Amino acid sequence: EEEEEEEDKEVERGIDTGDERPSQIHYVWSSSQAEYTQLCSEASAARTVAFDVEWRPDRTSRSNPAAVLQLAFETGNVFVIQLRHVKPLPASVRSLLSRPGCKRDRK
Repeated sequence: EEEEEEEDKEVERGIDTGDERPSQIHYVWSSSQAEYTQLCSEASAARTVAFDVEWRPDRTSRSNPAAVLQLAFETGNVFVIQLRHVKPLPASVRSLLSRPGCKRDRK
């Protein structure tokens, strides 16, 4: 019963506990985009984030840098960040990923 009450509270806060599909996917490749501003806002307010990092396969002894960072927030918004073009990462994103109280789920 207690677990059910917590789930109800999460639904009231806008956290979708039963459907993992994003409500909207935003592609970020420039700090001048509206999506960049929205990403910064979401990262500042987030308590939970799921993330994934992608890079080219390392086919030689040289390591390839991370190319894409994907962040999924409780709101259902997902941001796909082109790391090559968004340097440095926004301070709010760096802070979020290092914040001790933030729940991180690496997918």
